[in-house]
Amino acid sequence: MMICVDHAASMPPRPRARAAFACALEASWGNPSSLPGEGAVRR
Repeated sequence: MMICVDHAASMPPRPRARAAFACALEASWGNPSSLPGEGAVRR
């Protein structure tokens, strides 16, 4: 999770911000399709 955030920090924040967020979600609960809130609460 931290790796994705650090990597996105040195990249353009526009396309990489979403990629880093999706990567963080995948690292958090393994399902990038789940939105923050529903996925976090369910797992």
